[in-house]
Amino acid sequence: MGSRPDYWEQVDLQRQLAGGEAINTPMLVAVRARPLSRDEDESGEWGIVRVLESRVVVVMDPNDYDPHLQPNRTKEKKYAFDYAFDEHTSQAEIFRGTTRGLIAGVLDGFN
Repeated sequence: MGSRPDYWEQVDLQRQLAGGEAINTPMLVAVRARPLSRDEDESGEWGIVRVLESRVVVVMDPNDYDPHLQPNRTKEKKYAFDYAFDEHTSQAEIFRGTTRGLIAGVLDGFN
């Protein structure tokens, strides 16, 4: 996930600085690009989603549109998230980046 500071380490530090009290934290937004299914792969489909630097998702237009009929359509769209995981990311990495820090808060009564 890169050298970016860990979200949950930052939340833990903020909670410590607040004396263990509940603190307001921003919502974490994460997305995961799924791998192609076996059927998609075997039929020659290709992925149109790319993850850049664990934060940006680029969705590329498939090649099946006519630029003369849709001249204002762009070739790609970019979306930014707190975390973006590619199709090669393990469940453990996704857990560490998104859910691990929730466990202690839930057990401490924070919601």
